[in-house]
Amino acid sequence: MISRTAFAFACLSLGLASALVDDATAPSSLPPCAPVSIVIKPDNYPDETSFELKAKASGETIVSSALSGGPVQMEICVPADADYVFKMIDSAGDGICCGFGQGDVLVKAGGTTIVEDADFGAKVSMAFTITPEGSVLEVTPTIDPPPPPPPPPPPPPPPPPPPPPPVPCMPVDMVIKPDHFPEETSWRLVSVSKQRKLATGVLSEATMPVHTSVCAPMGDEYRFVMVDSAGDGICCGYGKGSVQVSAGSLTVIDDASFGSRVSGSFAIMKNGTVVQTEAAASVPPPPPPPPSGYMAPSNAFPPPPPAQPATPPSPPSPPCTSITIAILADDYPGETSWSVLAGDSQESIKSGSPSSYDAGEWTNWTVCVDAGTYTARIEDSANDGLCCAFGKGAYKVSAGDLVLGEGGDFEDSANVRFLVTDDLVVANVPPPPPPSPSPPSPPCSMAELAFVTDEYPGEVTWAISQPGGHIQASGSLESEGENALVTVPVCLPTQGWALLTVMDSANDGLCCSYGHGGYELRVDGHVIASGSDFSETQFHWVSADLSKVDDFAATSGPDCLLEDVGLRYRGGVHTAADGTECLAWDDADLSAHGYTRLGWPGSGLGSHNSCRNPGGEFAGPWCFTKGPLGTEQSLCSVPSCTATPTIATFLVDESSATEQRAIKASSSHSKQRVSHSAALRAGVVAGAAACIAAIAILAVHATPAWRGERKQLAGAELI
Repeated sequence: MISRTAFAFACLSLGLASALVDDATAPSSLPPCAPVSIVIKPDNYPDETSFELKAKASGETIVSSALSGGPVQMEICVPADADYVFKMIDSAGDGICCGFGQGDVLVKAGGTTIVEDADFGAKVSMAFTITPEGSVLEVTPTIDPPPPPPPPPPPPPPPPPPPPPPVPCMPVDMVIKPDHFPEETSWRLVSVSKQRKLATGVLSEATMPVHTSVCAPMGDEYRFVMVDSAGDGICCGYGKGSVQVSAGSLTVIDDASFGSRVSGSFAIMKNGTVVQTEAAASVPPPPPPPPSGYMAPSNAFPPPPPAQPATPPSPPSPPCTSITIAILADDYPGETSWSVLAGDSQESIKSGSPSSYDAGEWTNWTVCVDAGTYTARIEDSANDGLCCAFGKGAYKVSAGDLVLGEGGDFEDSANVRFLVTDDLVVANVPPPPPPSPSPPSPPCSMAELAFVTDEYPGEVTWAISQPGGHIQASGSLESEGENALVTVPVCLPTQGWALLTVMDSANDGLCCSYGHGGYELRVDGHVIASGSDFSETQFHWVSADLSKVDDFAATSGPDCLLEDVGLRYRGGVHTAADGTECLAWDDADLSAHGYTRLGWPGSGLGSHNSCRNPGGEFAGPWCFTKGPLGTEQSLCSVPSCTATPTIATFLVDESSATEQRAIKASSSHSKQRVSHSAALRAGVVAGAAACIAAIAILAVHATPAWRGERKQLAGAELI
């Protein structure tokens, strides 16, 4: 690599230098320069070696290169009257001659040799000066600056606190002579309170007894455990092994024919007294597998001997069959658990876990069961079973000599299903058949149930049920806010009926004591059921078939307008503005006009004579009346809900609605609350083809003085 400064003066060995000198057209203002030639032949490891030529004053690199590309032969012209440094480095520290090849180097400047020693070790660095005339002076080796002094050593750490005074201890002696298979046997001595092992070991030489003494601190409880993985102890089937553990004058363990495990606990008091806290107890080995296909009768395994009868003697326990659950723990015993589940209900009758035992230990549990079907379930919370990623664990479920199931390589659980009768135990019982599928639901069509909540939405629940009582959908407004618009998609039968039930636990409905809430059930934009002012419960028989809309749904609205033209008016005003009585919509004389329930579904028409505005065609609700010239269409006088908000009622029964309105009109008891605001929610007429596109329900915020007053005032309105 040649720098921009050097490039202006450099002439490589191709003869460019002499061409620049001899060219008569070359500018005469070029500064004088001196030739520098570099000839290098690398050794057998050229990648280890590199060189560079630098201007000493500025530190600018004139030329640099590694020898990985092969021999180097170049001549450059550098400015005169300057100092330079040539440096050559070998990363292996053996130069380029002569241990690994016959490399050489020759660097000259102005005819003076700068470097010619190829056996330079790790580095050669020479400084030289070129005079203004181009000659070389003062060729001297360069010396690298000394390394910075090492940092001062850190201050010595503070001296450790003096150790606590030693706790007096007592020696616990363990003398163990193994059998012919010592590698099967391990032992440990554990502090019960600190859950810390004081000593542990695995027997390794059959002829070498183990004699170990551990000084156990006084004032603690200890437990000695010995485990034999083959389940035959250390005496006497395969050699005459023995084990004896003693603390002071107390012998804790002296039993070598212990099966798979033996343990005993003792406490060393602070005064040196040794007390046995748990007598030595051994775990027998798991039963050997029976011949293939063998099924043992349950009476071949006698139940455990009955307990000594109390006074007076208790009646004998009913006979049962003992089931043994044996688990060989893997490296993580705390992940494993077992349970015995009864019948198809899968109710757990007993469960356990080997979490308190060490890896590689067999642990047995016995469950006494009556006649019936059972499932023994082995579970692993880490989903890697008992074998074989983290240890060689296993499980075995047996009834006496009959193995009902065994294994170890599973994921989250393994199930062993078996049958117990009065005479025998049967393994591999198939699981119960899956439950019969429920009958298909009748075809349905989507509808929308819309609510505007009052001030206590948590009191309101709703349900849609089939005629047989099956709840098809249900919900609550508990999580909704006050005076909020809530829409719920529901599915209504296209054949037959469904029952919509709306309930208020405070028996005051959604309107009008504590807000002006209400609800509507719409199919394709048509309101087929609505309500607001009721007591505890309101019912509607509903269907997605608009031709089946019941008459009572057409007369269950407030006696005021929720919007300007009264499109959704379902109140009971049944006289025209001039006082003329309205004709019933299903009057035979009116059939020619086409305003029928089937012709205008969801418009509130039916066997009544209340004012309506089907399709919103007129300026407000109207009806047919008898006039001097025959049948006439006459507008009715219906006030706006915003003008008289306290008279809005939603009742299923029209006579009850009339009675309630009369009672409220005659009530002399004033409301002890202040009405804060009343706002029209929303109301739009979608178009000529669609009757209703969105719900608009009045919401009036009222603040009761306190919750108890609410009930008192609600009752006062009906006095």
